[in-house]
Amino acid sequence: AAQPDAKPDRINELIRQCADYVCGNLDADLSLRAVSRRFAVSGEYFTKEMGISFYQYVLLQRVAEGKRLLAGAPDLSIADIACSIGFPSPSHFSRHFRKLTEQTPSEYRRKLRGGGAAGE
Repeated sequence: AAQPDAKPDRINELIRQCADYVCGNLDADLSLRAVSRRFAVSGEYFTKEMGISFYQYVLLQRVAEGKRLLAGAPDLSIADIACSIGFPSPSHFSRHFRKLTEQTPSEYRRKLRGGGAAGE
């Protein structure tokens, strides 16, 4: 009876390994093609298991790491943060950051420092 469960557990473990790889390699080529080759996981299957597309998952992880760096590394510029987490430019990082958090990286960092603008 344990036999039928073996395959889904292995596949879920594969998705977990894939997700862990993404989180540990945010500055790498995280195209679906590259990661699919590495883990033999299709984008369709990843979406089914994770509930979001592979691309969206990568963006969420990169923005989450961006938030951690904005909070924990005040000496790093937004451009340096964008580069370190795999965005091709600071504007690309800012655009996705704003889409997911409803504020720019600069606004987020300013609010962390207690300097939110009165009009916000």
